[in-house]
Amino acid sequence: MRKWKKQLLCFVLSIAALVGLVYLRDFLKEKDEAAEMQSSNGRQYAPFVDKADPMYQFYVAAHPEQEIILASIGDITDDGVDELVVIYRANADGACETVVLVNENGNYYETTPTPAPRENQKMRFFNMDKKDVMELLITGSKDGEVGYAIYRIIDRELINFFGEGMEDCC
Repeated sequence: MRKWKKQLLCFVLSIAALVGLVYLRDFLKEKDEAAEMQSSNGRQYAPFVDKADPMYQFYVAAHPEQEIILASIGDITDDGVDELVVIYRANADGACETVVLVNENGNYYETTPTPAPRENQKMRFFNMDKKDVMELLITGSKDGEVGYAIYRIIDRELINFFGEGMEDCC
């Protein structure tokens, strides 16, 4: 009879540990999601920047010929100053490009343009690896083909860090 009680106790303790681990996993997941939401300003995708924003006004004045599809701000470089990310129509056949306007000590520079999706463009700022700099996710489509890319600014260039399907939607 005594062996049966030990087995029952081990079973009950195992179930209690399993329940505790499930609650711990859920707690940590909620905490991670809250941190992720905070890093993207509580939004899944970044909104269009206020057109009165000084960086937006600077960019529009420098490129009056461009049709801006989406423009959002976020501190990608983690220097305490927002950057302006712009997706614009690059030519008459519908091709789009992405460029980032960076404010470096009061002086603006633009990254080299990189291809962007032609339709349903969205962007999101987030911290994928939980390190200093933020990453920029750009997603969209073309003729039903969906793609995304994750970018970082490295040495003043917008670098495609990871992605899939962008060649089909740009």
